[in-house]
Amino acid sequence: MPMKVLCFTIAFLPCFAFSQDTIQSELLDRLIWQKINDYRASLNIPKATIFERGLMRAFSRRVANGNALSGISVHSDSVGYFCNTECLFSLVSKGNTPNQFTLVDNLRKGDFRYLADEAVKGWQNSPSHNRIIKGPDYTISTVTTMIIISPLDKGYSVRFEASHHSLSNHIGATFTDDMDAYVAALIKRGY
Repeated sequence: MPMKVLCFTIAFLPCFAFSQDTIQSELLDRLIWQKINDYRASLNIPKATIFERGLMRAFSRRVANGNALSGISVHSDSVGYFCNTECLFSLVSKGNTPNQFTLVDNLRKGDFRYLADEAVKGWQNSPSHNRIIKGPDYTISTVTTMIIISPLDKGYSVRFEASHHSLSNHIGATFTDDMDAYVAALIKRGY
């Protein structure tokens, strides 16, 4: 009897393992970053000039991935070590409606406009997050995202996590000398 159960589990494990899509796209990340900058420009606030691709991005990626994979959106306990600010956005959509099928089709084709709009609107509508994304001193930032598309009975579930982190462009605004040196190097390179 136990052998039959083991064979059954192994036989159906590959079907389950390939049943969901995971999408991480720098195109989506930069689209959200650009929409934040468009918003800042509309308020006459200096745009973020550096899309950070190093230390802060790796930290932001861990936050977005952890939240998407756990199914629970939780702020990190390390803000201050790798960044000055943190904004998280989570969206879950489930169903078998034509709109849900269109969303899944668009995401699989790389059309991320809907999710980018929703993330930025969500941050704009939250007073604490809005204050962060329009902070004039925060011109070094990064955005990371993760999308998980899972099949449901005759439909789909989409889980989307976005993580925005930023650093002040003022040397001395971070908590450590190492981070101040990191910020100074980023500003010097302008990247």
